[in-house]
This record gives sequence, C-alpha cells and structure tokens, in this order.
Amino acid sequence: MDGKRVPLDKSSANDKPTLAERAKIHVPAIFWNYEKLCPVVAHAPATSDYAHSRRIPTRDQGDRQTCIAFATLGAIELFLSRRGQVVNLSAQYANWIFMRRAIPPSDWCHDDVRLADALSCLRAVGVCAEILCPYESLSALRARCDQSPSAKAQRHAHYGIKEYSLIDNVGRDGPSVANIVFLENIVSQGFDIIITVGAAFGRHDIDHVYDVMRDGEDTPWTPTDAHCVVIVGYDRSARTPFFICRNSWGEDTGADGYLLLSYDYIRTYALYGAVLLDVATDNAA
Repeated sequence: MDGKRVPLDKSSANDKPTLAERAKIHVPAIFWNYEKLCPVVAHAPATSDYAHSRRIPTRDQGDRQTCIAFATLGAIELFLSRRGQVVNLSAQYANWIFMRRAIPPSDWCHDDVRLADALSCLRAVGVCAEILCPYESLSALRARCDQSPSAKAQRHAHYGIKEYSLIDNVGRDGPSVANIVFLENIVSQGFDIIITVGAAFGRHDIDHVYDVMRDGEDTPWTPTDAHCVVIVGYDRSARTPFFICRNSWGEDTGADGYLLLSYDYIRTYALYGAVLLDVATDNAA
C-alpha cells in the first residue's frame, strides 16, 4: 500500500460488539435526537478542520498488530489536543495493560485485543507518556516478553478514559457507524470517532482517497482483515467525499500519515466504533 507493506490487525477481523455489548449501547442524546429520530446537528458544515490532530505527529505501528492501541490512545491525545494540551502516550504500555487485563495471562508480545476490551481497560487504569515506555518493534520486544514496564512508568500511568460511548453498525440510518450524516454530526460537534473497518484497500485516487473496489460483477471486494483508525475530520465537498482518519502506518503512507476513506467505503466496511466523552489525567496504574 503506497509502496509499503503494512501489517493489519488480524485480531480485529471479527471485532464486532457481542450481543451483551450491543444491548448496552445507547448513543448519547448530544449526538442523536431520539424524539425526531435524527442527528442533533441537522446541517453539519461541508468540511471539518483537523488542526487539533496535526499538532500531534502520526505514529507507525511497524511490524506489530497494535492499531487498536494507537487508535484508542490517539483518541485520548486528540481529546486533550482539542483543549490545548499536547501529550504523547505510550502504545507500548497500553498494549501491556491490554494483555495483562483484557486477555490474561498473555504477555505483551501478543497484540490480540478487541476495541471494546481496550476501552474498558483504559477506563479502569491509566497509561504513561511515550518517553517513559518507548514503543518497540516486535523483534526487539520478544527478548523480554515477560518483563513489565519500569516502576517509574507504572507510577506515572495517569492518562485514561472517564466516559465513552460505543457506536454499533445498525445500518445506514439511525445512530450507526455506517450513517455518514450521523458521523459528520459527531465530528462537527468537536469529537473524534474511533472506528474499526474491514480492510479491502486497493489503490487510492489522485486525491489519496480510498474508495470501494469492485470485481467484474460490480461486487465490493471482500475484506481480508480489519483495521482501526480515528476519524478526525471530513470533506463532503471533495469530488469523492471522504473522512480524514488518523492512522498508525507512519507519515509516508496515505496522505502524510492520514488515511482518507470515502463515504462509500465507510458505509460498506464500517464494523463499529466509539466516541470518547471525557478523559482522565489522574488514573492509577
């Protein structure tokens, strides 16, 4: 993809809410008008700026299956950036707590976590800054899979999630991750959206937008995997309207590190997502 072989997250290929999780999903009334059955913001602007995201360099997950770690931490960083605070959080540390709490007794050389479990972990405990627990390649980490982060990193693991809302895929209408108008509504109110999508990427167009690829019978490609990103903006006025997604494949992929996914791509391949409503800066490790 763009001349670079990028690992996708096999762990998230079936990353959909369980029946129990779906039963608990209730999109906040700040986003969805339950009386009129429509988004709260009826007419969102045609474009959305993502200056808050550009304050934070995009990252590179390298040879690891850690896009959910980067997306969830990225959402925390973006939430704080919108409020003027720039932080760089440790995906390495996040993956350690995911492995320790979500699916024990795995060590942190594994990267198998669901988005819902990652969010639950970050609500229960915090993560530290990147400088205290730098990200490593899988080959470097394998030499010490059973070791823990430093005591200093654990003492300063203060950043987490206070409140979030899952968004299910309930079709192209309603409060759904496949409803383009609904997603625009959320972003236009100053929130970012963590989203897991099926991976069926072909080649981007001249504007770096990835659209739905179809076979000779006009059938959309079947996803081979899944990937997790953060929607930080959109452009409905483009020749192919798209969402601007903060990615974790480095700055040399996509549009300067951002994945531009067409509205039709999201309608076709969105699995589910989440919105952070409040974050913590004083979580205990």
